[in-house]
Amino acid sequence: MLGYIASMQKQLSEALSYRAQATAKNPTNAGIRYSYLGNLIECGHYAEAIASADREIALDEDSEWRSFTDSARFCKAYALYRLGRLDEATKEFAEVEDGEMWIDGRLTTKAAVLDEIARAKDRNR
Repeated sequence: MLGYIASMQKQLSEALSYRAQATAKNPTNAGIRYSYLGNLIECGHYAEAIASADREIALDEDSEWRSFTDSARFCKAYALYRLGRLDEATKEFAEVEDGEMWIDGRLTTKAAVLDEIARAKDRNR
């Protein structure tokens, strides 16, 4: 709860610290782990977010519903994009179903981020 409160107060570093502690204490709680993943992105810790998303995807494979896989893939693809790993981000987005997601302080869609990636690729040519 402290992580959520700090996040709502835009104290992202504090929220990340609280969520890291909560994740360590409750490693099987997917909701806490997913909140931590989102917080990593908000704080610009993209490499850590990719590793966290990979863990979420792997853990979710063992669940019947795989309720966090798509969101974790979206987060991973977004983090790859933010790191400038555009081709990898595009490939990861191919695994994400269409939809929208609240990420990095904004509501966005897969299509919108793919458009940003395409523009970034054009600038890099």
